[in-house]
Amino acid sequence: MSKEAEFVKHIRNHLKEYGFKLIFGKGENVNVGQSRCSGYFLANKTEKEIRVAKNNNVWLNVLAHEYCHFLQWLESSESKQKRESNAQFIVHEISIGNHNRWSNRQIDNAFRIIMQMERDCEIRTVRLLKQWGISFDEKLYIKRANLYIYMHHMWRIYKTQKTKYELETSRSVLKVMPKNFRPQCHIKMPARVQKELSRAFFN
Repeated sequence: MSKEAEFVKHIRNHLKEYGFKLIFGKGENVNVGQSRCSGYFLANKTEKEIRVAKNNNVWLNVLAHEYCHFLQWLESSESKQKRESNAQFIVHEISIGNHNRWSNRQIDNAFRIIMQMERDCEIRTVRLLKQWGISFDEKLYIKRANLYIYMHHMWRIYKTQKTKYELETSRSVLKVMPKNFRPQCHIKMPARVQKELSRAFFN
């Protein structure tokens, strides 16, 4: 059995211990709410699952990321889980343009919680893949991970996730992304990063 197959088996068995399912979609993306993404982790009263789109070349990285969200969930208290779940809902709503229900303070706090959680998850993911000896482009992964966090700043500013072009494959965008996790990207977005990302958003 390959390392990748062992890794998937380990995740499936670990999830099963806590009543979660691992589901693979056949396409390049899976549906989540009113949008599509490469994968997600879901834990509520009626659904407990990790769902990953398998028809893309980074599905294993996505699986590792969503599994790290599961590990975060295992370590969290019920109050923290509820706080993060509420924050996630607000972030999602703001990101698709529904922003009239919350104050600026509530919105800023929700984004802060989610960005901090996502940054921790990205750091865990790199560590996990290396521990398992899974082959991946670490430098590129970290650049895209930092981009993902910075995008939350942009979603808060522009109240949308819609962009003119795909940011993850843009050379100019990736060029300005940090190569490591030292920058506190969940707290502050450098002016040069914001300027570059702003080009992709509709004014």
